[in-house]
Amino acid sequence: MTNSTRPLRITAQITTEPLALDHDSVSVSETQSAFATLVEQLNRGETLRSSPKIACKACHYTITSPLCLYPIQGSAHHVFTNPSGMTFDLQTFDNTEGCIISGTLLKQFSWFPGYCWQYAYCKGCGEHLGWHYERTAREEGHGEQKHEIPRFYGLVTDHLVFIE
Repeated sequence: MTNSTRPLRITAQITTEPLALDHDSVSVSETQSAFATLVEQLNRGETLRSSPKIACKACHYTITSPLCLYPIQGSAHHVFTNPSGMTFDLQTFDNTEGCIISGTLLKQFSWFPGYCWQYAYCKGCGEHLGWHYERTAREEGHGEQKHEIPRFYGLVTDHLVFIE
């Protein structure tokens, strides 16, 4: 079986409606079919090995699954510009088995208030994929957000590919 790759663009929102994948060549029927196939595999006791994967664009090492997309601040898609003027298009995930994290947790210039960050690299080739975010101690008078999680990853969309 050959793997096909295509640029990654997946978005999700907190909603009561079914999850929608936003990709130029992915239709609603294809999305429903992919989820139906996944449910069938799980019902048969199969592993997720044959489900779609998100991989490092540089080496195709499996990083995570579309099932791990997690909305932060109401969306799993974010665009930020750092203090050096570089703009990053990110997707947020609650789990990435294919990333290693490195560096000291930093509060400065965090794109997500209440979270510190570290670099996230591909386990396969060491390519910089994005950042790992970890919630800081709650400040006095500030409660948890409704969907706040203790840690997540913000991965650069251009550094990832979708493998079927």
